[in-house]
Amino acid sequence: MIENYDAIKLEPEVLEFWKRNGTYPKAKKKNEGGKKFYFLDGPPYTSGKGRKIAAGSIIKYVVTQGSDIIRNRVKLPDEVTESDYDSDYYIHNQVVPAVERIFNVLGYTKEDLLETKDQTKLGGFF
Repeated sequence: MIENYDAIKLEPEVLEFWKRNGTYPKAKKKNEGGKKFYFLDGPPYTSGKGRKIAAGSIIKYVVTQGSDIIRNRVKLPDEVTESDYDSDYYIHNQVVPAVERIFNVLGYTKEDLLETKDQTKLGGFF
């Protein structure tokens, strides 16, 4: 582990080391014809906004509405309004899986949870 890790200071040093030692061309040549993998060589910024990230960074994001694939619908929290987020995504991929097992014990299925009904009072469950 690197003490006092500073990505902004370390990045130019690592890039210089790579250039000086021909790291990228060597890695490409060594793996030529082998198993395909991706070597990401790009700016360490989220969303092109100039935010520095490093290994271990936690990047908060919001999945927004739309029909495109998820990776094209995520945005940083300060880039969305309350009406932009995709509530169906969060309900079906986070809330339902978290409570499904609990409700199964009580005799309810996932389909029961997702069924659209008029709201009932608590007494209607007993």
